[in-house]
Amino acid sequence: MYSLSCMGQRESSCTGTVSMADYTLYSLEGSGNSLKARLLLDFLGLKYETIVPNVHPADAAFLKLNPLGQVPVLVEAGSGLTICDSAAILIFLCTKHAKGTHWYPADDPLVAANIAKWMAYAGHEVTNSLLWVRIKNKFSWDIPVEYDYALERSRKTLAFLDAHLKSVVWFAATPEPTIADIAIFPYVALCESSSSDALQLAEYPAVQRWVARFKALPNCHPMPPF
Repeated sequence: MYSLSCMGQRESSCTGTVSMADYTLYSLEGSGNSLKARLLLDFLGLKYETIVPNVHPADAAFLKLNPLGQVPVLVEAGSGLTICDSAAILIFLCTKHAKGTHWYPADDPLVAANIAKWMAYAGHEVTNSLLWVRIKNKFSWDIPVEYDYALERSRKTLAFLDAHLKSVVWFAATPEPTIADIAIFPYVALCESSSSDALQLAEYPAVQRWVARFKALPNCHPMPPF
């Protein structure tokens, strides 16, 4: 790893060297949204380098890439094409590199609708519960609700996910995982460490089995329990 003059730190991924990278991913190690992008890049075997930007507060160089100052941001080598937001990155990578695969079978309208539904759920209900718990408990950042309320919302989110997973193997009701599973995975898998064990996956056995299935996927490199 070595320092950059304006954009934090850079490191090459395990899939390739800096000079051979297909993409540059601006991400934070403790960010579940960053993990979503890294997971799919690894699943697809794409070569990428990661840069840890200055985001608290975001510096001018990073704001040029994403005016919102948020990670992840994906930049394509050569073209400089820039994609912001984890959901947008997942769809972009699948559309460009994984058409017709189980990750995003967009030709099936029902599956595509189910994927969109669960990605929206990840961006709203999971964010407004499990992510709130994580950023308040781990990073002491302000959240728009009381912490105990965020915990209670998180329990309801996990119970809802558990009820769904009692009848399906993967979230979009497909025989193999899709990007819907990637979108939901990080903050669910990290909920115990995020909450200092106030949330327990053992209380949601279907979710716990799904997390184990996901972690067992080839080339899955989940974030350590931080």
